[in-house]
Amino acid sequence: MFREPMSKNKSILTIKIIRAIRLSTVSLINLITKLVLVALFIDYLDFNAEVAYFLILFYLFFQSYVLHMAYTVKENKSLGTFISFINIYILLFILDYFIVILLGEYTALYSYVALIASSITHTLRYFLFAKFMFKE
Repeated sequence: MFREPMSKNKSILTIKIIRAIRLSTVSLINLITKLVLVALFIDYLDFNAEVAYFLILFYLFFQSYVLHMAYTVKENKSLGTFISFINIYILLFILDYFIVILLGEYTALYSYVALIASSITHTLRYFLFAKFMFKE
């Protein structure tokens, strides 16, 4: 009849699961945006890949920041969180950019390479956010 209060470990686990779901949701929105923009501007309209992909990543930085601050790190907004976000994003931005530009030379569709690069950077982002932005 009476419910036992949630233990601290269950509470922490619940928070971590919610964060993982939020991070994955924001990352999925960013991935869809990236793939649509790459397919449109690089694959379909044939814009210069180096310039167009840089501009796409630059736009995604702002979109990602807004979405992550609104949904992923709701309870931990601070200057330290912002600096961690910037550092992680710049590192992954550079990695993503070079993967796409280097591998894009071997395929006709940059969308496929962007998907591969995004898979790599999403995995790294998850672990880096867990280590540097979600400290308990």
